[in-house]
This record gives sequence, structure tokens and C-alpha cells, in this order.
Amino acid sequence: MRMHFAEQVGRLRRAVYRVLAQRLSKRTDMPLERLLLLAWAHHRNVTSQAELAAHFLIEPSAVSRMVDRLEEEGYARRATGEDRRRVHVEVTEAGLQQLTIFGEALDTLTRDLGTELTETERRELRRLLEKAERALEAALTRGD
Repeated sequence: MRMHFAEQVGRLRRAVYRVLAQRLSKRTDMPLERLLLLAWAHHRNVTSQAELAAHFLIEPSAVSRMVDRLEEEGYARRATGEDRRRVHVEVTEAGLQQLTIFGEALDTLTRDLGTELTETERRELRRLLEKAERALEAALTRGD
């Protein structure tokens, strides 16, 4: 039986997470989920925990607990924005060190793909994934 596109993407996502978690476990105690949240908050200049919850498809209370933990461990701090309801998550120096480790693990993952995919194939895969994402976003906009 042929696998559906969504199943293939899901399998690829799980494989990526397994490889990253394994690599990261050798260099940091921070779980992958918290590293992803820290990276997203840092690189996207996120202005609210609700925005993080929406991106990761988790409850705002789960994001709050994750940010609490990041604060306790010294990797992030909350800073009130212009609107008191918005809280900006700022990455500390220790958090930046964790993001460096995370970036190195991502670079290694990309090199691992290079053993099976040529540079041209990686560019094409990236192009096709971006195109598929745009198509799905357009379907949401149309209300399909």
C-alpha cells in the first residue's frame, strides 16, 4: 500500500527529531522541544507566549511551563513589552550557548543528508517542500 504524502512527511519529521535528540543528548541536557522553543523565540523575535503556543500547536499553559523552566535554568528571561499583556522571551548568554550546540547539530544533520542527496537534490527537496507548504497554506486561506 502506498503511503500518503502526510504520512511520509510525518515519518521524515520523526526521523529528524530522533537524530537530533540523539546528537543533542551527547552535548546538552536540554530536551529538543525546549531547544526548538528557545530557537523560535530568539530567531523570530516572538512577542508573546500565545504566539509560541500557536506555532508549536500546544496549550499556552505548556509554553508557560517551558518558559518557566528555561528561566529557572538561566537560558531565558521574560521581558514585558509595550503592551503589558505581551511578554517577550529573551535568550540569555547561556541560552545562546545552547542555541550554538543546536545549530551545530542541525549542520551535522544537513551533512548527513549529503551522504545520500547531492547538493542539487537538497536544493530541489527544499524547493519542493516550500512549494508544498505554500500550497497547503493557500488551501487554508481558501477554506478548502
